[in-house]
Amino acid sequence: MIKKAMVIAAGVLVAGVLPSGVANASAPSASANCFANWSDRNQFGSAAGRWCGDATLRIKTIMDGTVKDEAADGRCPYVRAYTSTGAYYDSDWAGPKGDTSPVALRTYVSDPFVSFELRAIAC
Repeated sequence: MIKKAMVIAAGVLVAGVLPSGVANASAPSASANCFANWSDRNQFGSAAGRWCGDATLRIKTIMDGTVKDEAADGRCPYVRAYTSTGAYYDSDWAGPKGDTSPVALRTYVSDPFVSFELRAIAC
């Protein structure tokens, strides 16, 4: 429970630096267009979800989904999404084995997401 509370507190700090109108929530706004799915799996777990943003220009500004810990190995998987300028945003981590956590990442239209990876931390 402490892990989740710490992540929520960090999310509040991150939400303060996002542009107005971009929510740091688990679901895209009604005006967001979701146009592609994403997924990854490795020895630590799995993650899957959808890209949303400007579907016409294929600008990825919202990454929503779930990350799941699938191994009892003392490592907790999370998603790291990279933007066009090299900045990155990290999701909540999932753990122990069987736990899931949301992926709810947001960025600016001027610096959209371009890639992601499934990583893990010691937990």
